[in-house]
Amino acid sequence: MRLGRVVFVFMKLTFDNLHSAGRGGVGFNWHQLRVLGVGWPPPRGWLQNLIGTEIDDRKWEVVMALKGVPKKVRNQILSKYGVSRREFACSKLEESSQLILRAQNQRP
Repeated sequence: MRLGRVVFVFMKLTFDNLHSAGRGGVGFNWHQLRVLGVGWPPPRGWLQNLIGTEIDDRKWEVVMALKGVPKKVRNQILSKYGVSRREFACSKLEESSQLILRAQNQRP
């Protein structure tokens, strides 16, 4: 059995793409913040701190899918992407983030 190679594609967060993810340009829901690694309530300056950081495209896809949707629909979206509503820490998304962090730490 041959295992495929996992390739992560990263994007750098900018002011414009972060504002495009928020409802009305500024409103983020709890789920979006959680995927971005921001706690609740978001600390002062969290948006500025995210600008320039890199995340994988899969996370960005989840953040955009969660934009402006009702709470009931958010849980369906999260399960579609393999993210457990109650267990973010054990989700596939978080596991991929840990792999990404390891890879970033090993960069020369």
